[in-house]
Amino acid sequence: MSQHYEIEQSGVYNGRELTYTFTLDVLPVRNAKGAHAGSASLFSYVADVPEEERARRPVVFLFNGGPGAASAYLHLSGIGPKRVAVPTDLADSINPPYVVEDSPNSILDVADLVFMDPVNTGFGRLLPDAAADDLYSVQGDARYFADLVCAWVTRQNRWDSPKYVLGESYGTHRAPFMVTALAGIKAVPFDGIILLGQALNVQETVERPGNVAGAVAGLPFKAATAWYHGVGAHDHAGVDAVVEAALEFAYGDFAAAMTRGSRLDEDERVKIAARLEYFTGVPAETYLRKRLWLSKGDFLKELLADSGRVLGRNDARYVSRAADTSAGEADIEPSFAHLAPAFNAGILRYLHGTLAVPTEEEYRVFDESAVARWDWSDAGSARFMQMGKPSPFHVYPYPARLTQYLKQVPRARLFIGTGHYDSLTTVGAVEHLLRQYDLPLERVTDRRYPAGHMMYTDPESLRMLDDDLRAFVSA
Repeated sequence: MSQHYEIEQSGVYNGRELTYTFTLDVLPVRNAKGAHAGSASLFSYVADVPEEERARRPVVFLFNGGPGAASAYLHLSGIGPKRVAVPTDLADSINPPYVVEDSPNSILDVADLVFMDPVNTGFGRLLPDAAADDLYSVQGDARYFADLVCAWVTRQNRWDSPKYVLGESYGTHRAPFMVTALAGIKAVPFDGIILLGQALNVQETVERPGNVAGAVAGLPFKAATAWYHGVGAHDHAGVDAVVEAALEFAYGDFAAAMTRGSRLDEDERVKIAARLEYFTGVPAETYLRKRLWLSKGDFLKELLADSGRVLGRNDARYVSRAADTSAGEADIEPSFAHLAPAFNAGILRYLHGTLAVPTEEEYRVFDESAVARWDWSDAGSARFMQMGKPSPFHVYPYPARLTQYLKQVPRARLFIGTGHYDSLTTVGAVEHLLRQYDLPLERVTDRRYPAGHMMYTDPESLRMLDDDLRAFVSA
C-alpha cells in the first residue's frame, strides 16, 4: 500500500523566491500489536536550500482534528504554499469555480512543512477486516502518528532538524500525546507545540448546567461576538479591548456571582444581569429568567433573534436565516456551510488536477466512522475514580500531557492561537488552561485573531498567523 510521488514546484513566499519539492507518501499504519492495518498519507513541502541551511531548517508537522478529519483545511490554509481564496466580505458566497491560489505569506520561507492525514482519510485506507480498533483511540492514534513522523524523518534524514507539531481542534489532543510518545520510547524531542483552536480542556469548560468554569470561559467569546455585530460593549475601540474587559469581569464579579448561585442576593443578581447585557447584547431580563446562565449555543440563537438570524458556531461573524423548526428544518451552521464546499472541492482540484497525483483513490476529506468508533477511555488514569466501563468519573486531565512534555523537555515552547469569534474553542478556555495547569508561562506564546475556529480563512488573520508562526519557529 506504500506510494511515493514527487514534483518540483516554485513560488515566492514572504518575499523569498523558492524552488521546493512537493511529495506524497502513502505509508503503512500498524496497530498496537504491529500488524499491518492500513495506510495514511503525508504531503510534504521541502525547500531546495543550501545544505548548511537545510541542516538547521525547522520541520513543522501539521494535522487537523475531528477525530477523523484529513488535513485538507490546514493544507489549503495558507500556512503552506497554497490557500483557498475566501472573500473578505463575509456576505459574499464562495461559488464555483473554487480558487486555490498561491499564499505569498506562507512560512515555507523559513520551515519545511508536512501535512498528515489519519488512517482511512486522504489517500490512506484501512485494510479489509483489519484489526484497527486501537487506531481509533487517543493513545493508539497518537502512537501511529508518532510512527509516521519517524518514518518521514528517516526517509528525509532530518533527525537533526528542529521539529514542531501543529494540531488544530482535536489535533490539539493528538499533539501532546504524540510528542510525549516520541520523546519517550523513540527519544525524538520536539522543539515546540502549536495549538490552533485548543480543545485540551473542553471537558472542563463545556457549558453544562452547574459548571461555573464553563460559564466563565464562554463570556469573552460572547462579548467579542456582540461587539462585532454592534449590539454590545459599544464603548470599546477594538475586539482585543473588549475581550480583556470581559475576561476581567468574567474572572471577577461574574465568577463570584456564579459560584454563589441561588444564594446570590437579588440586588446583586440584577447588577450582574445588567453587566451581562452590556457585554453580550442579550437583555438582562433573559439572564434573570435563566439565573444568569446562557450557553454559547443559546447565545448564538438569541443575539440576532429579533431579525430572524442565527450565528455560526465555528465562526460567529457568519449569519444565516434561522431554521424554521416548526416546518421540520434542521439547524444551520452558516460558517461551515459557507466554507466547506470551497475547501473540499479545492483539495480535490489541487491534488487530482494541479499536481496530477497518480492514484486510483479519490482524496477522502473525512472518515465518517471515526467519531462513532472513537475510544477516549485508553487515556484514563489510575489516579481517577473508576466505576463501570467507563464511568463518568473515569476522566483524564488531557492538559496534563502538555504540562508533562514541557517539563520533560525544558527547551520546548508552546504556541496557542485562538479566534475571537470561535464558539467551540474559546479565548476563555485558553485562559483557563493557562491559569490552572502549571504551564511554564515564560515559554508560552498566546495569540488571538479577529476570526473564528479556522482563523486562517480570514485573510488578515492569516497574515497575522503566518507572521506569528514564522517568528515562533525561527526563535
